[in-house]
This record gives sequence, structure tokens and C-alpha cells, in this order.
Amino acid sequence: SSSPQAQVYLPTLALGRFLSVDGASWLTLQRAMLSWIAEKVSDTAKYILGIHEVELTPDQDSVTEPGSLSIISGSLDEIEPKVSTEKLLQEIENSLRWPVDAMTEHVMKSCDVEEKGPDEFIVKVIIDGQKLDSWGRGRGDGCDRVKTWKKVVIDRKEKRITTWDYVPEASFGEWIDLATDKEVTAMFNLAMLSEPSRFECWLMKGSERIANAEFANFMYSWTDPIIKGIKAEMSAKVKVVSGPSPSDASKTSAISDPMDEFIDYDTYFEAMCSKTKQFFQNIPDTVIEDVSENEYVANTTMKDKDEKETIHPKRIKFSQETGEMQIVFESADGKSKTHIHRVLHQSPLRLEAWNVSEAGERKVPVSLVKQIAIEVNETIG
Repeated sequence: SSSPQAQVYLPTLALGRFLSVDGASWLTLQRAMLSWIAEKVSDTAKYILGIHEVELTPDQDSVTEPGSLSIISGSLDEIEPKVSTEKLLQEIENSLRWPVDAMTEHVMKSCDVEEKGPDEFIVKVIIDGQKLDSWGRGRGDGCDRVKTWKKVVIDRKEKRITTWDYVPEASFGEWIDLATDKEVTAMFNLAMLSEPSRFECWLMKGSERIANAEFANFMYSWTDPIIKGIKAEMSAKVKVVSGPSPSDASKTSAISDPMDEFIDYDTYFEAMCSKTKQFFQNIPDTVIEDVSENEYVANTTMKDKDEKETIHPKRIKFSQETGEMQIVFESADGKSKTHIHRVLHQSPLRLEAWNVSEAGERKVPVSLVKQIAIEVNETIG
């Protein structure tokens, strides 16, 4: 069973464990998915050196609850550009309302938020049981799984967030016919502090208060991307929004502002293709098979719960003439599952993106808009 320290917001690690993919491989795969264009060499160096967006010091005397221990962050005032406690609190709330990373989206059935009041909501994420069966990690009967089920309460005056988990999120929740909200598996607490601006947090597992080094290390996988996203948004030269597609106004896409003053069409498209292929090459146990000068397949070998190896292909097609790139996730038998689309438009130069689910539904989640914003701004430099 997972340790008490693991009962926190680690959807990607949890999904990796549940699908029997080792943590290092799954984190590498997630990074490739989340930021196709990002300079991953820099992020890897930070990880190896233990450099984080803000340091988290474990087992410190609590500011809000004297006599107890908490994890306390470094000063937010020292982050460049400066991150306010209000902005951080808002982004934490956003992440709790959509606790779904790019990888989980491909097996997700629904993410529902039930508003219980102006500062209280319940979020529930259900994973498609048939897709789990296709990965060899389902029950074999198509039963869905509740990955996340939590109540969230926000005290805006005191700048505090408290969550109650009804399923063990770090171990990928519970089967839907066994999941219940009758018992809390873990309670997470986060409070913003002042002079200097920082935050403290801790986890309650029954009567045990957890604020140790192991829990702090787990927290980095949550705080680092949130703060990095805030910094990217604040320093962005080009904004990205969800809006009507330039090709068909009846459809929604993630659309960037014009980029003509920063980069030209050919340079951007070549960088997008180069970085995409580089990321697939860096995924462990992945072999690149070139089909043509405009198409290749990235075959990743994974093991199911019975240690049986299966190949999971990703087919990448692109055309510099049209500005299109399409990434198709295929099943082991070659059937198309989910699609990722990018289109680089000219006059003005803008990047458009959207996803297509296995059911053929066009999707533009908030996470995609943020992802494209990071891609665009890291590419134009």
C-alpha cells in the first residue's frame, strides 16, 4: 500500500504506478506530453541539482498552529517575477478544480465540479474502465475508477485551503462501485503567510500530522509546475486564449496572439518538429521508426500488470506547407485513440491547437491553453 506521505496530489505518479510504468519513465513521458517545445535539458538539470521554484523546508514550527510541525516554503517575494500570495492561491484553486494532467486526460471519462457554496466545492475525476482494460489494468469488466474525489474549502480572508480526500488519490483512487464519501482518507492543509510572503502546509492521515522531508519532496511535483506556470504567464510575450478557430469559427481552439515580431514561420515550424521528435526519442523504451520525411512512429514498450510487454505507438505527421502537425495515440492493435493537433497559421503568425478524444470530441481544456502558452513563449525566446 502507499505511504501516508503519498496521499496527496500526484496524479501522474499515481497513474504511472497503477499502469505499472516505473516512476522515472512516467515522469519523462509526462514531461514530453506537457511541453513539446520546452527546453527539457534545463528542467532535467534543475531536477538533478535539486533546484526548485521555491524551496520547501520540512518539520518546521507551524506559524498558524504553534506547537505543531509544518512544511514551510521559502519567500515568494524572492521569485522573479514576484508571485503574490493571492495569485498563488488562485492557481492552487484552479489546479484543484481541474486535477488532471495531460496524460490522465487520455484515459479520463469525466471531471465534475459540484459547487457547494461560494468557497466550497467537490471535485470528482472518473477514469474510463474500458480504457484501463485496454491497458491491462482494468478489472476486465469495464468498471470505471474514481481517481480523485475530494471536498475543497477555501478561506479567502485567511488565505487558507483545506481538502478532504474520499479516495486514496496517490494509489489511483478506487473502483467506482467501491468508492464512497463516507470516510476521509486524508486531509490536506495549506495556509499563506506574510512578512515575508510564503506558505505552510501539512497532511493529516487520521490523527498523524505529516510534514516530513518525504512529503516535502512529493509536494515539489505540485508546487513547481504551478509556480512555473505563473511565472510563464507573467513574463509571456505572447498570450494564448481559448477562442474560435481561425479556420472554422464554429469550433473552439487554443489560439496564440500574433508572433510575427518575434519569429518567422519556417523557424517556428522547424523548431516545433525538431523538439517534438526529440522528446519522443527521450522517452524510455521508445524506438523511432521513420515512415517518410513527414511521418514517423514512436513505439513505446510497456509492461502490463502480468509483466506482458505491449507496444504503444504514437504516430506523428506534419507538413511545413500547411503548418499542420498531428500526433495520434494508437492502441497495440493499431487503432486510433486520441489525437493532438497543432496548426501554425501565417499572416498573422499564430499557433492553433486542440485535442480530439477517442469518441471524436474536440477538447480544449484549460491545461492545453496553458501548455500552448508555455510552448509558444519558450520557442520565441
